[in-house]
Amino acid sequence: MWYGIEQVNFFRGLPDSVNAKRAPGTPNASVADEPPHELSLALAHNLVAARKEIGMSQRELAAQSGVSRDYLIRIERGTTNVGLGILMILARVVGKAASDLIQLPQLPPPKKK
Repeated sequence: MWYGIEQVNFFRGLPDSVNAKRAPGTPNASVADEPPHELSLALAHNLVAARKEIGMSQRELAAQSGVSRDYLIRIERGTTNVGLGILMILARVVGKAASDLIQLPQLPPPKKK
């Protein structure tokens, strides 16, 4: 691939410690893909609650959303990351907004002594 002279000079001018593809301090992909994250755990909790609320089994949810039951089990345990497309499909099947499925639980206010 041919690069214009401006692009070549830009990359030559960076110190060796700077990665031109990622801003300093940004986690790499392997760190970003390590579950469980708060959102993965929130999705797990909220998806199970929504599924049970409508009386749907894991097998039915998996079939209607087009994912394997094994993958759905990992989602419901919070041990896997979910793409936006799958999140949207799961939300539609259980009749919730995608934002409702990733809503972090509200913590009770601290008790006064």
